Order: sequence, then structure tokens, then C-alpha cells
Amino acid sequence: MKPEERQEFAQNILTDLYRETYLETIFNTEEEKFLKEGWTLKSGIWSPWFFNLRPIGASPRIVAYIAYVMNHLIQDEVWGERKCTLVGVEMAGVPLVSAIATAQGPGCQLMPYAYTRPLPVNIRTPLEAEEVLKDFDYKWGHKSLVEGVFRNGAPLCILDDMVTNFGSKLITRYVLEREMRIRNISNVEIKDVAVVLDREQGGEEEAEKNGMRLHSLIKWTEGLGWLKNIMLPEEYNLILDYQSDPMKYMDKNLQRKVLEEAQKARTK
Repeated sequence: MKPEERQEFAQNILTDLYRETYLETIFNTEEEKFLKEGWTLKSGIWSPWFFNLRPIGASPRIVAYIAYVMNHLIQDEVWGERKCTLVGVEMAGVPLVSAIATAQGPGCQLMPYAYTRPLPVNIRTPLEAEEVLKDFDYKWGHKSLVEGVFRNGAPLCILDDMVTNFGSKLITRYVLEREMRIRNISNVEIKDVAVVLDREQGGEEEAEKNGMRLHSLIKWTEGLGWLKNIMLPEEYNLILDYQSDPMKYMDKNLQRKVLEEAQKARTK
């Protein structure tokens, strides 16, 4: 797929995601809780916007477009002579990986896929994962943290809806490495991560630091520009400023101020 064609798909997808509130902000959300509080990300950082593809099954048309273009992105940027197995990260990555791996349309390829299961507790780092999972077993079925079939020498590509600081992707890599050891699967590279949206909060740099490659359909700085004429001016300016310095918004007084301003803007 040509870069300009992929960009056109990406722009249309992001616009639809915003209009159908899978991309929520404190200006467009219908949830009272988030109107009043905003969001706290898994990394612990407060945010005035949130990207949530867990309920995306309610919009099958958007799922089909995401699946089509992500299938091509993976072919163009990840697949080599040794075609990888996609591994969806629970929860949003599970329906996405199924749709992407079986996408239909011109040039699409069927791809083998697997997915991770929920971890027993909230884990923030690979070191925490190593400690928590040391003696861990599910008490039913195959007692596995990963569902799928893996083969010696077949590389894996982690797939998820988005990336913030890359921490959850490093945890997923640890879980997969652990699973390969348990199953006696050898020579498996886990170097690639593919996401729909990169929040551009250090994920790409962290991937490179850990010998991995991040592939994203939408980079948020560019994507935000696509939404400029759709968002309220106050909404666009706030998120643009947040993007330049997210840590500034950890200040509770500033959070209260922007939440109040958002409520006023919504009622204009």
C-alpha cells in the first residue's frame, strides 16, 4: 500500500473514531465520571483524552477499515521472508488481532495469530512480572497466559490498539518469552510491535532502547492536526498543549481548571 493511501485511510479512521467517541476527550465524552475527572492512564499519568477500542465491535465498519489497512501495514513494515505470528494484547488487542489477521480486501494476506490472557494483578514493569509470575498457574485448561500455536524460529509481532510509554509492551514481551520457555519453543524473535495509535509519549524511543521496532498507523501529533477543524478550538488547544508536556498536567489545580473550562465550552 502506498504511504499516501495509508495516510488517507488513517485520517478517515481517526475522524470516525473521534465522532463515535472511541477517541474520547473531556469535551466530547458522554460519561459523567470522565467529564468531572478526566482519565488516569495505566502509566499513572493523568490525561484529558483517552483512546479506547475495547467496545469497537459496535462499529464493524470501522473495524473492517482498521483491519484492512493494518494488514497492509504489517505486510509492508514487519513481514520478511519469515512471516510472523501476530499476538494480540488483552483486551483491545484480542478482537483487533483476529480482524487484522483475517482481513479481506485487495492485497490482504491471512496471518497466523494468538493472544495474551489477563495477568493476575496490575503489573507495571517486566521486573514485577517476573516476580509475580514466578510460580503462577491458571487453575484450569492449559494454564497458559498466552493462547495460540507457536513454532521454533517463527518470529512474533505484538499487536495492540495503542502505545503510550511502551511499558505494557515490554511486559507482553516478557510474558511471551516466559511462554516460549515453558513450551520449549526456541529461536523466536520478538522485535516488532504494531499499534493503531502512538500517543507519542516516549513509546518509539523506549522500543528502540530495548531493541524493538514500533509500527503505528497513526502518530498522534499528526492525527491531532487532522481533527483540528472538527474539535472545538478550546479542545484542540488543550490537547496540543498537553501533548507538549503531559507531566505539567499532573498538577491537581490545573486539572480542575481545564475540566471546568471544558464544561463551559460544551455548553456554549
